[in-house]
Amino acid sequence: MSLASGKLRQVQFTIAWVFAANLAVALAKLYYGRLTRSIAMQADAYHSMLDALANVIGLVGVSAAHEPADESHPYGHRKFETFAALAVAVLVLNTAVEVFREASSRLTGGTPAAPTREALAVMAATIVVNAVVTVLERRSARDLGSDFLLADSSHTLSDVLVSIGVLASLAFTMAGHAYLDPMVALAVTGIIAWVGVGLVQQTVPVLLDAEAIPAARLEPVILSVEGVASCHKLRSRGRPDDVHVDLHIQVDPALTVLAGHSIAHRVKDRLKAEFPNVTDALIHVEPFRSSDADS
Repeated sequence: MSLASGKLRQVQFTIAWVFAANLAVALAKLYYGRLTRSIAMQADAYHSMLDALANVIGLVGVSAAHEPADESHPYGHRKFETFAALAVAVLVLNTAVEVFREASSRLTGGTPAAPTREALAVMAATIVVNAVVTVLERRSARDLGSDFLLADSSHTLSDVLVSIGVLASLAFTMAGHAYLDPMVALAVTGIIAWVGVGLVQQTVPVLLDAEAIPAARLEPVILSVEGVASCHKLRSRGRPDDVHVDLHIQVDPALTVLAGHSIAHRVKDRLKAEFPNVTDALIHVEPFRSSDADS
């Protein structure tokens, strides 16, 4: 996604205030969760902190995406965001383990939660805040054409749904059903772990240079370019928003170097048009021989 400098600053500003809102919500939940010994509320606080961490990653990623390639990083700096996301995944999974241990021990004994009306009011307030953030962030995403803001608004919406469940568990705990608090905490733990596993699945393949676009999808696009007789050795790697493609094309051996070079450029342009996430394509031009077709 390419943004003008003015629009980039607007996206950065939006991410910054969303981060502030998520952090404030997380700290409020954590304080009252510990005050009332509610594992579910504390687990939800950690979930909100993950939202804040996601905002930090997004802020770094959106900014780094506009840093040009240099001598030390000829392919750009976008994988810094991937490394940061993997680090967050480790923290997320560790958080899930710790909350799971605490919730499990609470089920088998320990001091039960003692939620107060103030805690319920805080949870209700955080739900309202997150709902407002979701609406405003989604509106900004449409106005600015930001994929990250759109995805992040959906993540915040999931936090609203989790918080509603926690609020219900606090209300039932006050009514004498204390066992619901650790059970809801376990459910939130599952959501946190799911987020962590998802981050691992998104980041590790990128860092290991897994195939970004299947060769079967690239081949027909390449062969649709006039002058391309055949293609092979199709490879792709990179982040979902920064894919690099390497390939060999075969052309009429009677063509001049200039003509072959022109065909290669048309192939690159066609790939970028068909796959907007392709930022570069390295194309090796070879002469086509009839024996190649027979084989």
